Amino acid sequence: MAGTYYSIGVVTPIANIATALLDKYGAFADPANLNGYNELLKTAEYLIFTCAAINDKYIRIRWNSSTIEHQWGTGWAGGAATTITAAIDFGTVYTSISANTRIDLVLHPNTYFLTTEGGSRSGQRAVIIGELSNGEYGVAGASGPQIQYSVSTGVYNTTQSKECITQGFMSNLYTSTDKIYKQSIIMVEWPVCRLMVDDMGDPIVFLNVYNMAHNFLLNTIVKGTTFLMSCGGLAMSRVANFVSATAWMSEHEAVE
Repeated sequence: MAGTYYSIGVVTPIANIATALLDKYGAFADPANLNGYNELLKTAEYLIFTCAAINDKYIRIRWNSSTIEHQWGTGWAGGAATTITAAIDFGTVYTSISANTRIDLVLHPNTYFLTTEGGSRSGQRAVIIGELSNGEYGVAGASGPQIQYSVSTGVYNTTQSKECITQGFMSNLYTSTDKIYKQSIIMVEWPVCRLMVDDMGDPIVFLNVYNMAHNFLLNTIVKGTTFLMSCGGLAMSRVANFVSATAWMSEHEAVE
């Protein structure tokens, strides 16, 4: 399966995200579909689920009436519980921040990539949940650079429970043929700033999503026929307000 684009919108985003996950991964079934989408709780405000295709932990998504929030954790109490155990924010904002005005999603066989726009830079963010190049799993969340003090965003290798940053680079960098330069999103362990590598010594990266050396001040999502790119100047508040100065992009099947 290639990447699939979904327009989520801001009217019923939880229902739309759940529908997209089920469409892409199918319902969890033992033993028929162990990597499927396992919906544990769904309301208009909350979605709690597991999905081994994209992560090895529990994921909680909240729509707080104006912005989308993401957490990962190690368990769920069951019943009507709207929290997850040992929850860690990686793509969360406060309600005082500018509302999301657009939400887009691309799902790959092993990657979830969501982007938002807002009335100001404070409504802009990007979220990745997915498999890493070494077979482990990770999550990442970033926001517009002017609000890194007001959000809770960050990067984690969830398999190892290690906090990380991603390696960013300068904006407005182009190839020799005037294409926007892209590179894999490299995991760097924090706070030791040690490159995370696999057994062969190669950098561990997210699959299917890339750093794009685009305009730092880009304040809109860029949607092409075969790609989705976030707003620019992504920042991560959980690690010393680190700013990567890049946008994130994922390719998908053609959409007219």
